[in-house]
Amino acid sequence: MLKQKDLEAAVAAGIISEDQVDALNDFAAHRRTPRGFAVGKDERFKLLGGLNDFFVAIGVVLLGFGVWYGAATFETPAGFLVGIFLLWGLAEYLTARLRLTAPSIVIAILLPIFAWLTCAGLIHDGFTLGAIDTGILPALAAIAMAGVHYLRFRLPFTMAVLAICVFVLLIKSLGFSFEHSQTSRNQAIIFCYGMAVFGFAMWFDQSDTERLTRRADKGFWLHATAAPMIAHPLISYLSGGTTGSGEAALIVILVAALLAAVALLIDRRALVVVSLSYLAGAITYGVTQLSNAQHAGTKAMFTLLLLGTIIIALGVGWHQLRRILMHALPDTEFKSYLPPINEGS
Repeated sequence: MLKQKDLEAAVAAGIISEDQVDALNDFAAHRRTPRGFAVGKDERFKLLGGLNDFFVAIGVVLLGFGVWYGAATFETPAGFLVGIFLLWGLAEYLTARLRLTAPSIVIAILLPIFAWLTCAGLIHDGFTLGAIDTGILPALAAIAMAGVHYLRFRLPFTMAVLAICVFVLLIKSLGFSFEHSQTSRNQAIIFCYGMAVFGFAMWFDQSDTERLTRRADKGFWLHATAAPMIAHPLISYLSGGTTGSGEAALIVILVAALLAAVALLIDRRALVVVSLSYLAGAITYGVTQLSNAQHAGTKAMFTLLLLGTIIIALGVGWHQLRRILMHALPDTEFKSYLPPINEGS
């Protein structure tokens, strides 16, 4: 019986394509009873295929720093151009042939950065650190590099890189300043873009609700990209950017609970993870008020204990909580777009 690794090896050998693998997985999934072996399982998150992945990834990172140092030392963008060719060659071997996840992710990050810096260096007729912030053209170069990389290797993580590159182009086009990122206008820009990325992530998710194909992996990385862009502006705006009052702390807790409910419905934990830092601030305020604790160590202890308990409870009871929430939803067409639940889990 063929396994997923056999199919991936066949792709690497050029026998079949990624699209054909997805089609085969879809066909097999619809023939299974009950629906899909992945129902009721945790999100797929593959970062390391083994210790060798981590070892090779370190080498790619060092190679990238070496290219950066060389280009900065000789003040020429040609160094980054050479780095692009080196990294692309590595991608052909490490990504397309060996299917190493961690090194492939590092390469997917470095290629758009090097494309950005090459373009910036050409604009400035040389490379300096000041040339990094040069406007729209380098952002377009980064988008083009990320897009070509995705089309060639179909690496799910590249979707996140591409989304970030497009965001950089957007903020450059709109004159966004990170020094004034807390203004209502800039927070609205971040939130709206985050919702757009969330929409694309949901598009991938609803096309594979049983999370059997690489479309689910693409959705995962897009959710991870969108989550901070949604949670940070929303919580900051509603709470006034602080948890130093009872009203603000209550708002943070309510918003965190709302994000957790959404995360449970779509079966993605990213929204919960990014709201934890805000929840920690609200818990600290509550501990201070309820126990009159002023010592920093005491507040930190109670905050960590409560936060750790919440995380463990969510992690252990995730599927049970999701089942309760799904049963509470009316049976509408919307429900069919959500990942199914396993009644026996």
